[in-house]
Amino acid sequence: MAGLSLCGPATGRLPAGRQRIAGIGLTLLAYLATAGCGSISISDNVPPTPVPAPPSSQLSDSLTTHPRHDLAVLGVDFDPALDTERLANHEPVNLLVGISNQGTSRETNVLVTADLWSGDGSTRLLHTERRIGSLAAGNVMALRLQNTQTPAIMTHYRLTVKITPVDGETDTSNNTRNLDIEVNTSR
Repeated sequence: MAGLSLCGPATGRLPAGRQRIAGIGLTLLAYLATAGCGSISISDNVPPTPVPAPPSSQLSDSLTTHPRHDLAVLGVDFDPALDTERLANHEPVNLLVGISNQGTSRETNVLVTADLWSGDGSTRLLHTERRIGSLAAGNVMALRLQNTQTPAIMTHYRLTVKITPVDGETDTSNNTRNLDIEVNTSR
């Protein structure tokens, strides 16, 4: 199939007797493969959060230290995988969010939100949220944020995933992840 591009016009000619059969086959092949012609790139605008070492006072005598509250969004993934075909077919995509309790005490009733914005940030397209009942100190969990809606098709989105700070949390720099999503639907 040299010279044939499924994303652009076909080049070359077949003998007259095979053109009709090949035309049907190419139409079906092009229909099945058009989703592979688009692409999606995702940029995480927040560097990964390192897990801090406990203070030396904690190592020597954990009974005399004050509680430290620190929740973090470790990462965001899409389930099923995000692709142009799914967007074109208006199929919803769920989020898997890695959450870590990097503090020294159990946290309860933790609110995690996800907002999908237009690329310029002017319009919120989707919103979903979920509460975590309890997360022990030092634990990590994968939280599924389910979505039943689909956004309008655009070339640029901004996804913001955020943990609402808990009482006493002083380091909130790791509570938010922003992902820029670029969609190229050229076929």
